Amino acid sequence: MNKYEVEDSQKHITALWGKNGHGHYTRQEEIYMKYLKLILPNFAGGKVIEVGPGTGKFALMICQKYSISEYTILDIEKNIDDSKKTLESVNIPKKFIKSQDYEQCFNNKYDLFVSNMCLSEVPEYYRNGIADNIFGNCQNILIIDGDNENPSFNVWLKNKIGKSFDTVVKETEYKSCIAVGGNIFKHHGI
Repeated sequence: MNKYEVEDSQKHITALWGKNGHGHYTRQEEIYMKYLKLILPNFAGGKVIEVGPGTGKFALMICQKYSISEYTILDIEKNIDDSKKTLESVNIPKKFIKSQDYEQCFNNKYDLFVSNMCLSEVPEYYRNGIADNIFGNCQNILIIDGDNENPSFNVWLKNKIGKSFDTVVKETEYKSCIAVGGNIFKHHGI
């Protein structure tokens, strides 16, 4: 665990991102969309899961650009309301799952897994749970993240995604972040 996170006795995740623990939103949605189009040019839509969407603005952009059949939001409780408000006008099925209930997302099939600036900020058991139980059930994946203080995170990210996906890795113009994504290996038969 790093200085930006704490765990309570029930292993719930609480981010200490800003002053007095207020949420930290990067507001880099245009960059995220640029890399979605660059890394996954053939993505057309379907079921999406987004981990740590913050304001929900990127989710809204995806829903406006692609044919989305269902959007699942996985985030800490205090941030979920922001996503709900942003996605109010979107007329597709939406699921909002609190981070402590993340196992509800395990073993579900998704067409796209997306996470931006989230996985490097959560406890290791949580990110491994997501990687081990969600990544392989997705057709496509895009993660934009990175950690200056823990360079092994970038190695972890590339390795975890590389186990199931034909990967593309790009350096981004946002801090030390990399964009890692790709399509699932064809032999997995999903």
